[in-house]
Amino acid sequence: LYHLLAVPLRGDEAFAALYWAGLPLRDSLSTIIAIEPFPPLNYVTHRIWGVLFGIDSPFALRMLPVLGNVVGIAVLYALGKRLGGKQLGLLAAFLWAIHPNQIWHAQDVRPYALWATLSGLSLWLGLRLIARRRRLDWVLYGLITTITALYFYTELFFIGTLGLYVLLTNWRHNRRFVLQFLGLQAIAIVAAMLSYIIFQGSLVGSSAYDGNISALDPTLYLTWFLPAFTIGDTLPQSVLMWVWPLLIAGFVGATILLWRWKKATGLLLGMLALIPPIALGVVSLKVRVFHPRYVLGAEAAFILIFAAGIVIIGQRKKWAGLLVIGIWVFAAGISLWHYHNDPAFKKSVDWPTLAHYLQENTTNNDFIIQQSIDAAFGYYYQRAGIQAEDTGLPTSSSQPEDEIIQTLEKAYAQYHSIWVIARPYP
Repeated sequence: LYHLLAVPLRGDEAFAALYWAGLPLRDSLSTIIAIEPFPPLNYVTHRIWGVLFGIDSPFALRMLPVLGNVVGIAVLYALGKRLGGKQLGLLAAFLWAIHPNQIWHAQDVRPYALWATLSGLSLWLGLRLIARRRRLDWVLYGLITTITALYFYTELFFIGTLGLYVLLTNWRHNRRFVLQFLGLQAIAIVAAMLSYIIFQGSLVGSSAYDGNISALDPTLYLTWFLPAFTIGDTLPQSVLMWVWPLLIAGFVGATILLWRWKKATGLLLGMLALIPPIALGVVSLKVRVFHPRYVLGAEAAFILIFAAGIVIIGQRKKWAGLLVIGIWVFAAGISLWHYHNDPAFKKSVDWPTLAHYLQENTTNNDFIIQQSIDAAFGYYYQRAGIQAEDTGLPTSSSQPEDEIIQTLEKAYAQYHSIWVIARPYP
């Protein structure tokens, strides 16, 4: 909750508020879902939240990811305890709680924080099923895994990775269990695929949605993904260039220690840390979605690997384990400081102040042009009671020049003043 409202809603958050939480499902699931191709349960969840708490309070809107992230602390404890004992569980939960990247997403009205928790819960239920194999375990794992796949599509990477792990470790001595496990996973996979065909089928084979981030760049696995999954990426580039080589060494060292301690656990976490980001890279060859947030579920694996390494070191030399924890907390603290205080990492501009200024200084005889369309401006503009009409211009980067000129000439003839909100495209 610290600094939860220190920064106004950014554009994507405001879009989620207006069109996920604010629209009836019949509208969002018929139009918006093709613009932002998330699974339907994402829209259902935010709409329920919007109906219960409204969309006028950024605090209430951000409480949904906050609560999801808090539950994630318990999930990391449960995962760590199952994989390596109570000490590993406690340390993993602590590292999750102070993780800069988790805190960033926990304070963001988007699906990533809640999905990361659901992904961890699905993994824990899967591990419990592997160990106990009771009927209840089958039901719970199948249910939560299907829900998670219908909440975020890239969860399929993690489902597939766990399935591959079960295949590698159980095929020789229990093929029936492997086939049953993979069959249960197939239900979730098919459900997600059918969801995509039904709601986003028009995007298949078209260029209507080609992502809005970046294409595959393998070097970013080291300089961006690895820091984001460990101590956060809200650090100056001049610092990151020194940090990521140390993180590579730490990751390799912790993985080796974990492998020697518990081979099966080392194999599982190593696969979960590496395979989903690689799969995302493959997808990014076609769609520009190469961003750590789309495989945020891998963060749990990285945390558990490093936490296991620290536990093993601490068992040998307690002071060394405490030293590593101290270094980690210090690095995470620096990253959090930059997130909260460094303008370079500020989530959003001060839209509320701008909206208040326009409310005080414009009338219905004025016309406001926003050069870079941002849903956050619209969100605060609508709630400020501004009388002036507004429009986005250009409406897109490909809008013809003649249309822009025509709009300006019409506004010049009709209104007393024209205000321009200038901001370049991100």
